[in-house]
This record gives sequence, structure tokens and C-alpha cells, in this order.
Amino acid sequence: MKLKLFTYFAVFIFILQLVTPAFAEGELNWISGPTTVDVDDLATIELSEDYVFLNKEDTVAFNNEIGNYETGLEIGSIYPASEDEDWFIIFEYDDTTGYIENPTEEKIDADEILASYKEGNEEANKELEKDGFAPINVIGWTKEPFFDSKTKNLAWALELESEGESIVNYNVRLLNRFGSVSAVLVADSSELERLIPEVDRVLEGFSFKEGQRYEDFDPEKDKIAQFGLAALITGGAGVAAVKSGLLATLLVFVKKFGILIVAAIGGVIALIKKVKGKKDKN
Repeated sequence: MKLKLFTYFAVFIFILQLVTPAFAEGELNWISGPTTVDVDDLATIELSEDYVFLNKEDTVAFNNEIGNYETGLEIGSIYPASEDEDWFIIFEYDDTTGYIENPTEEKIDADEILASYKEGNEEANKELEKDGFAPINVIGWTKEPFFDSKTKNLAWALELESEGESIVNYNVRLLNRFGSVSAVLVADSSELERLIPEVDRVLEGFSFKEGQRYEDFDPEKDKIAQFGLAALITGGAGVAAVKSGLLATLLVFVKKFGILIVAAIGGVIALIKKVKGKKDKN
């Protein structure tokens, strides 16, 4: 199971000065708007002049450079064109789940999901504390899960805390014929309310290509998901998956890299500005 909860907020120590020369000189292919960009072979995005885009390969390369956790599902990323803006959006695609039938008929029990998160949180923290790491606490919903039947998008925001630092994980899932695309906002938690409309503007320009859309589902050929929307939130086939899966996976990440830094987003943004600055000067 892929780490979802802390994919983009949990980053290990890295030294900003040790950016490779090739990367620092702007070898990444930053695509500036206004234009239409391909998101892998899956979708397109109408990119306004306010944004720049990295394709799948460059997104992975960028993540590797900043020490971010790589999932193997990345298909692209978007950044503000202005150097005064401190955020970015990572897109991932998971086609292993299958087509989610009748999502509008599912009642999402936010209280039950949150309770399950917290129960899994308690178990994960026992292991973290045993190994000398700071506990991570699930605070609650900043934005309860909501499914938009028109756009086939599922969105939610969960607040977390560690050593007094607040982290808000804002997620959007865009359903398609074979699974879903995730759009994860990476930003300072204090900016969440301001940036949710920004994410909405970006996603207004997102369109699945013909044959990939939710309505292109072929019941005679395509796989049907064995679970519903709640599983997209918890990261597994059902709410109970949180207890043994999602947060427990965090332990593997922490033990592998030795330390968890939940407040390193500022350093990541600083590096984005540095690299974009190099690009603009070339």
C-alpha cells in the first residue's frame, strides 16, 4: 500500500545547497501557460499564464532532488508562475482500483472515517514513540469529504499535528474509467483556505481524454472496484484499512530515513523558487 497521508508533507533532511549542477541550470522542462499540456496519455490541462507545469518524468526528478517521497504514481505537477506564491500540486494516477460504481449513492460517514484514522493513529504512535520518534496526531477534518456528482470529484482536508506543528493534507480525487487521479496540494497550512479556490481553478482546466473518462466505462471489458469512495479517503479497501494500513505505513518511512520532519515545506518551497529563478534567467 502506498503511503498517502504523509506522501508530500513528510520529508527527510536534505541540504538545499547540494542541488546537482544540471538540475540547478534548469534542465527540467518547465512549461509555461497559457497553453494546453498533456498529463501523460491520460488527460489534458488548460494551463493559464498563472501556472507552470512539469510532466511525469520531470516531476519525479524534481521530487528526487528535494528529497520528497516518491510513490511511483506521479503523472505531473503544477506550480504558480509567480515567485511570490508558495504552493504546488502533485498529480498521481492509480488505475488498479477499477471503476467505482454509483458514487452518488454512497453515504460518506466522515465521523466513522475520522474515528478510524484516530484509532490507527494511536497504534502507529506507539511504534513511533517506542523507536524514539515524535508522535503524529490526527486533529480532525478541515474540510469534510465531499463528492461532486457533476465533476465526479471527491475532496477532503485533514489536519495533523506533530511537535506543535500543524499540517493540512488537502486531497482531490478525480474519478475515471479505470480508477482515479489524485491532486494533492502542498502548501503551508495557514494558506489552505486561500488556496482551495486556486486548486479548483486548476482543476477546471483538467479533462480526461476520450476513452479515459468516467462515462467511457465499458461493463464488458473494464474492472469494477470492490470498494467505494471511503476507501479512496482511507487509502485501502474500506474504513478499517486505516487501523492496520495507512498510518502504519508511515512507520516504514520513518524507520527508513531515520527522522521525520513535518515543518520542512518551507525548505521545499525555497528550492522551488531557486530552481524557477534559474529557469527564468536562462
